[in-house]
Amino acid sequence: MDNDKDKLTSQDEQPSKGKGKAVLSFFLHPPVWFFVICIFATIAVIAATIVILVLDYGNELWANAVYVVAAAMLAYTIYCIVRTAPKLKESVWHTLHKNKYTGAFVEDYALRTIVFAVIAFVINVAYVVVNGVTAVLYMSVWYFCMTAYYLALGLLRGGILYFGHKIRIRHKGDEKVLEAKKSGMYLGCGIAILVSEVALVFAVTQIVMDKERAQTGMILAIAMAAYTFYKFTLAIVNIVKSKRLKDEAVQCIRNINLVDALVSMLSLEMTLIAATGGEDMTVLNAVTGGAVCLITAVLGVIMIANGAKRLKNINERQQ
Repeated sequence: MDNDKDKLTSQDEQPSKGKGKAVLSFFLHPPVWFFVICIFATIAVIAATIVILVLDYGNELWANAVYVVAAAMLAYTIYCIVRTAPKLKESVWHTLHKNKYTGAFVEDYALRTIVFAVIAFVINVAYVVVNGVTAVLYMSVWYFCMTAYYLALGLLRGGILYFGHKIRIRHKGDEKVLEAKKSGMYLGCGIAILVSEVALVFAVTQIVMDKERAQTGMILAIAMAAYTFYKFTLAIVNIVKSKRLKDEAVQCIRNINLVDALVSMLSLEMTLIAATGGEDMTVLNAVTGGAVCLITAVLGVIMIANGAKRLKNINERQQ
């Protein structure tokens, strides 16, 4: 009798285990329609979170429940995106390869870098405008400094795009002159990054010594957080890729993007502290600001040293 009971119990458990595995498999490998629903649901919950913050209901108990749901939905959506990204990329790449023009775009990494650099330049202009408006609204010295710095980076990025294209057109076919001009441009980019460091050091010193907390809103903070983490991740990935190419214009653009991402991380820290009404963070600001300034300065010095070395090698080969 005991054996019969054990058999019945095990038979009852098997369907439940099967259903549990099916449910788990569904969420681990979601179909496309469910993935699309999750994306729209996540956007809706994040929008609800922003509305709660704007209407100042953040301290309500039900608002905390919305925050938890928003965090869970965002985490699951990111998981779905990461899981489906390789297949989606393969499908898109296969479709692009079928066309002559888009196929060339896919194959040419340097061309993709230039195209995305133009897009980044446009976004940089918008970023300058947002920081400028924030600086005027809150009369913040920090945001005025950031506006000037992003403007300098935008002009530098635009200059590299313009002169890189001009050099390729003017000296096409003359590899020696083209190589020398590109190396000179790389050296000049390093000098420009190092010179612009003065504005960054001034901004960090001002925010640490005066203990002024930049004022801003939560909506700007959320938007900056999403954009900054995306930009920083992309900058790290692309700067590794660009080392495979011996194209100075591409390397300049990638280095500028890395500097842009580092400064955005610092700006995001200040924005989040201001938006959440945090206490005095002098030590944290000093450490983070000093690290960003140091990395940026080192990058500029390395570019100057490498550019000078390349020019020296070119001159020695030509003699």
